[in-house]
Amino acid sequence: MVIHSLNHGTRTFFAALILMVALLFTLPFAAQAQQEKPQTVPEKSTQQRTVSPEQVEKHIARLHDQLQVTAPQDAAWKDFAQVMRDNSKQMNALIDKWAQGEGKRTAVENMKAQKEMADEYAQSLSRLIPVLETLYASMSPEQKKGADMVFEHKKVRGPHKGKNS
Repeated sequence: MVIHSLNHGTRTFFAALILMVALLFTLPFAAQAQQEKPQTVPEKSTQQRTVSPEQVEKHIARLHDQLQVTAPQDAAWKDFAQVMRDNSKQMNALIDKWAQGEGKRTAVENMKAQKEMADEYAQSLSRLIPVLETLYASMSPEQKKGADMVFEHKKVRGPHKGKNS
């Protein structure tokens, strides 16, 4: 059960990180606490846990459209998009590393792995925020309103349904 929760949390976290610009980290602690019996979980390949470069590029293109990036903002946008790509690569590498130890970690090692994911999440935000600030500063008031909505907490996170979307 602990392995399942960690992997599920990893998938959920990573999807949020890439698909919604890495703003929120969710782990299914509440669901885990409510479960009384361990459940068997079908094996998932590492590829199902990671986000492909194509998915990242689709998300970047969608954000570009949502934010209505203009030609004068292209340099700031390219920096922002590159950090998203780099964060995706780093997160995929971490997920691949975790997949290699799947089923072999102790509870303590799982907790440490969870911390490692949270630390990477914090670092990814630290890399993303300065380039977003630069892009945001170049936006018109209307664009800023749109960006505020795109990056609003409840819209970025969405409802937690235990599925990798």
